[in-house]
Amino acid sequence: MINVELKGGVVNQYEENITPAEIARSISMGLYKSCCAARVDDIVCDLRTPLDKDCKLELPKHTFYVDNIYVCKPMLFVKTLMYLNVDLYHYFIGREGQSVNEQTMIKRIDQQLLVDRILIEFLSENKPEIKNLYKFLFKYLDMMMCVTSSICLAGKTKELLQKRKDIWAFAKETDKDLYKELKKSFLGVTMNLPGPVGRFFSRTGYRITQKLFGFN
Repeated sequence: MINVELKGGVVNQYEENITPAEIARSISMGLYKSCCAARVDDIVCDLRTPLDKDCKLELPKHTFYVDNIYVCKPMLFVKTLMYLNVDLYHYFIGREGQSVNEQTMIKRIDQQLLVDRILIEFLSENKPEIKNLYKFLFKYLDMMMCVTSSICLAGKTKELLQKRKDIWAFAKETDKDLYKELKKSFLGVTMNLPGPVGRFFSRTGYRITQKLFGFN
């Protein structure tokens, strides 16, 4: 048996190698359905990760931006893609309070960072041999890191700048080769120009792109 500390300092005993998903289900189906990942001793992990020792477990729910996970993870199992010329969903950009509104994203930056960490770990652990598939997954992660860096720069606070620094440090600690590849990409370079002057140019580039394409 292992001791697992849950929200509020409650400690429960479970069989060794139980997964966060199984613990979430044992608490409530609502929690189980709303969880997208787990945090074990401050390390983000998949819900299917076996727990083999005493730990502190957090099960974040109602997390935004998890659609980015759904775009990437299933691709490892996709053999054929079919395009349907059907409008399944309409997203009206520019409304106040939308999840991709700049100010909303600044407020929810921790949720964006959680998704980033999940995707970094996912690509590090699942580098596909198919060149085009890896290229797609890398480009998607590259875009996600650019969005996160841009939002942190737009906020202009020391806390956000530190969080921007921390997510890149997490990438480096998780997978040095992947980190180097991300840093050397066009988006990685433009969003990581050094010093206050570099941040000014990165922020200006973000604002120009924002005006051209009308996002956020």
